[in-house]
Amino acid sequence: MNKPLVLVVEDDTPVRNLITTTLKTHEYRYLSAQNGASAVMEALSHTNLGYFKTRNGETVKLFTHSDSCFIEIEDCRHNRFYLSRKRTEETSELYDAILSRLSGK
Repeated sequence: MNKPLVLVVEDDTPVRNLITTTLKTHEYRYLSAQNGASAVMEALSHTNLGYFKTRNGETVKLFTHSDSCFIEIEDCRHNRFYLSRKRTEETSELYDAILSRLSGK
């Protein structure tokens, strides 16, 4: 059976390592990130469509507009939730990664 890909987001390195070791022991595939921005970049590295679906059926869309980047999450009941960030010095790497992925570069 093909186990799902798990995205582990944890800022405490020993805790993150414990979780990923446990996942590896049980033969799960996983991605690891230390914060939300890194998690989005990890997710982007595994999709080329600008969106992906979670195991529970939520759709996560990534897009940019002007000087902001957005993440739209639509749950199974079609409720939508939005996260956005203005492009700043701190978010420029994330913004550039999203823009690059969506433009296919």
